Amino acid sequence: MTVYYLTKIGKYACRSELNEIVIPALEQLTRLLSLLDSGDHRALVLWRGPDAVDFWDVDTTRYPLTFLQAGGTRDAMAIEWKTDRDGTYRQYALGRPHDGSQASSANREIRLGENRISVHEHEVFTYAEAADVFLHYFGHDRPPETLLLRDLQLGFGPDGKVPKAQL
Repeated sequence: MTVYYLTKIGKYACRSELNEIVIPALEQLTRLLSLLDSGDHRALVLWRGPDAVDFWDVDTTRYPLTFLQAGGTRDAMAIEWKTDRDGTYRQYALGRPHDGSQASSANREIRLGENRISVHEHEVFTYAEAADVFLHYFGHDRPPETLLLRDLQLGFGPDGKVPKAQL
């Protein structure tokens, strides 16, 4: 499958293919994540498109159902992973391992695309840290296993979408 990314700039979204033909993926991802500012440059989403479908022919009403996304600023961003685990779609906030001394409730709000997410301090990443997570996802279709997953309990339906009554 081909890997695509989607960047949200203001009210508009731009999508492109991520490949390493000219520029290494880590360099591309680092650059894109360093542009996040919670203002006009709101989010970066990395996802795989369907096999044998041209980039411009991807049905964006169906894709992406699974993805890795980040939003916030270059120095403080949140990362989320939506996946189909055990036949059920779930979305997780990613975080680094911690010793438990941090506050038990999410205490920092970060703008992620059009939404906001409340995160714990161990769930806040810099653009360089996020680039490593995105590179791992690019190669393995999952975040590094060393990261913690906090289920955001968004209540996806079997089609991978949140029912409109919950939005």
